[in-house]
Amino acid sequence: MEIDIENYLSDTEIKNIIKNIIIEEFREEIQKSIRKNGVSRFIANLAYQNVFEEINKEAPNFENEIKQKTKEVIENLTSYSVFRKKDLVDNEDSLAQKYLEQSVENNKDIIENKVKDILNDLSKTDISYEISSIIEDKIESLFKGDD
Repeated sequence: MEIDIENYLSDTEIKNIIKNIIIEEFREEIQKSIRKNGVSRFIANLAYQNVFEEINKEAPNFENEIKQKTKEVIENLTSYSVFRKKDLVDNEDSLAQKYLEQSVENNKDIIENKVKDILNDLSKTDISYEISSIIEDKIESLFKGDD
């Protein structure tokens, strides 16, 4: 059995019902977002959206400018700006630092073999010098109070 809704409701009534459904769904999505992320996060997201819209009005080509500036920054990167460990300023290691550490972890067998090869090639004098240097550094740091 088919029911033709247009026999019972006018176009205006149908549009109003659809509009009300959309408004209610929108309200529910906002409430979900607020419950999930909190009011301050929701307001911050709205603020960012407003900022992006203003940027689009003032600088409609900003996306291309950002892409160009990004390329320039990447071309002028140094090892310091790429490989950064977490510190007081940075909340986490840089992405390149994470990749580096993961790569070292993935290749630890190769590194271990290379270290063994180097140790096998060292003379007793070289090993003695390295051990003495480590001991001197440790003693010096103890006297300085670095530990």
